[in-house]
Amino acid sequence: MKIQAIGHIIKWILISVILQYFISCKSPHDLINFNDIKQGNYLGEASEITVDTFISLWIENETPYKFDFNLNKLYKDSIFTYFGKQTFKYQSFYKVRNENLYDIDYQSIIGDSIRKKFYYEIIPIEDKNKQNKCSSAFIDFDYTYKYIKNENSIEVKCRYKVLCEFLFNIIKKDYSAKYNIENKTIFRTDLKEQKKIRK
Repeated sequence: MKIQAIGHIIKWILISVILQYFISCKSPHDLINFNDIKQGNYLGEASEITVDTFISLWIENETPYKFDFNLNKLYKDSIFTYFGKQTFKYQSFYKVRNENLYDIDYQSIIGDSIRKKFYYEIIPIEDKNKQNKCSSAFIDFDYTYKYIKNENSIEVKCRYKVLCEFLFNIIKKDYSAKYNIENKTIFRTDLKEQKKIRK
């Protein structure tokens, strides 16, 4: 509880500072109104991205949220589906070819659920318990994602780091897993890689 409380305090201090800065200096004329995009306007402003990039961005969505910084579907025409993301710092506007989205139930991909499963099912309990040696600790998760089309799965990699007393790393390790989009299961893959290296 103590570790979580410290993390929340730091998070909201940073959000408050960023909010005050960008509210004071960001001109509304620099932004596109997403309501206009929902009406089919400004579609030429969108940057086309690959489905792999899209999935990586979509997984970063958070639920529930206090501020909607998520990537949201805005519009769809005969060729593209358009997505937008707005934060205090920047605005992003993307388009993905419909033909690349037909076989993916991307709306069922919940990033927070994947990260939660990764933490509880992939990171070993002995590694997670090392934080108990600290009177205060900062825990950091650095995730990367890769969509694997022929397996209908997502490769998830995570660097798990615990900073003890905010001074030194008590653990800094990398883990890999695959998440099956259809049945929502996850299994660790880096153990197999380690066995191959030992052979």
